[in-house]
Amino acid sequence: VVVACNDNFVKIMGATKEALIGLNILTLPDQKVLEAIQKSLHGHTASYEGVYHSTTAKKETPVRAVCAPIQISGKGILGGVAIIEDITSRKEAQEALRRSENLFTSLVGTVSDVVIQTDLQGNILFANNSALRIGGYTWEDVKGRNMLEFIPPRERENLTHSVFRMLENQIEPQIFHLLSKDGREFPFEVKGDVLRNEDGTPYSLVAVCRDITERRNMEERLNRAEKMEALGQLASGIAHDFNNILTGIQGNASLLLSVARLSGED
Repeated sequence: VVVACNDNFVKIMGATKEALIGLNILTLPDQKVLEAIQKSLHGHTASYEGVYHSTTAKKETPVRAVCAPIQISGKGILGGVAIIEDITSRKEAQEALRRSENLFTSLVGTVSDVVIQTDLQGNILFANNSALRIGGYTWEDVKGRNMLEFIPPRERENLTHSVFRMLENQIEPQIFHLLSKDGREFPFEVKGDVLRNEDGTPYSLVAVCRDITERRNMEERLNRAEKMEALGQLASGIAHDFNNILTGIQGNASLLLSVARLSGED
């Protein structure tokens, strides 16, 4: 039976103190609440967290309750005491965080760029669908593994130096190759950033990687086209010069023929 309660308890329950004093809590319908109370009355500390349905005010409140026995040496357990906390704000914050995380995951999951989050040691915490699809991996393949494992050995030292520089200042995009599950290399333009706590302490790294395979192919085709154009211009110049030489030879040959004819007439 409730023999005393403070104003905060009255507020959480949404009732009056008169309605609460004298209430036999063992008659409450919530079995999980009863379990915690009964444990405390048997000499154990117990806790409960969930939505409490108040029978005195028809109110639902997310609460966390810790129940403990009141016992005096030689007299046994005299009753129990409960400390009850309204956790509505915490639940709302958790729900807002969950929605924010779901929105982030949905947005990042739909972009074509590879997005990877790691801890400060480079262990992978998150990889979006594009990262898994391009690399031919599953989430279980990459979860918790170090990012260096997915970079060719020749580029690992450069990546490590880039991370150290990024922790001090934002750096320009870098070109690295990512290894697929079957061992192929894909060139990516990597833009990195550091996630920091409110006090500025870094706690995570994020890399946005853009596949530049097609760009590289276009650059190679352009280079080949430029080379072919240069060869064409060179060939045209050679042909022009050769034509000038031939014109001179033809002119001299014609002159010699004319001289030969004149000599024959004489």
